Amino acid sequence: MLGKSPEKIRAVFIIEVLGRPVEHVKEATENFIEQIDKEQGVKVVKKTVHEPKEIEENAENRGRLKNQDLSQKLFVTFAEVEAEFESMNNVLFIAFKYMPSNFEIISPESLTLKNNYFNELISGVLLRLHKYDEIVKTLMAERQIIEQNLRKLLAEKGLLPEKKSESNDAEKNNVKKPEDTSIGKKFKNKKGKMDK
Repeated sequence: MLGKSPEKIRAVFIIEVLGRPVEHVKEATENFIEQIDKEQGVKVVKKTVHEPKEIEENAENRGRLKNQDLSQKLFVTFAEVEAEFESMNNVLFIAFKYMPSNFEIISPESLTLKNNYFNELISGVLLRLHKYDEIVKTLMAERQIIEQNLRKLLAEKGLLPEKKSESNDAEKNNVKKPEDTSIGKKFKNKKGKMDK
């Protein structure tokens, strides 16, 4: 863990919660703030939880609602939380773990970071980003395997429409298939080995 700051860092941030039913949304927000308060190096000083409001479908939030069952109403609330942090590492931990929609450091007015401390901060951020990237890539690979297995199963049951050839699709759309211009192909000799 990174060294403690000479003085505590105080920040205000906003947590948004979307869900249903309305009682659950407010309760989930309160639980969220309690979890933040229990994190090491973090102390919630003040909180204001606003009453949940029903989300109406409009152009702005249509993307958020496209996969939702609209037979049940969705509600959103937000909480303004003020907290003290022992170190910048704690600040970054909360930012990455709880992903507030807004975050503002209110004191100290200026932060002085030594190179060593700053390097550790950057390394910590990069480590977290690499972990998230690894999770995303794993999920994408698993999704692809599931999709392939589903296609195979549907094809075996005769439930999958016949597959159109790639060349027919390209001809219908007046699109030419790109030629393979890879470097490896250009330098292969007749036996399939790479030329020096």
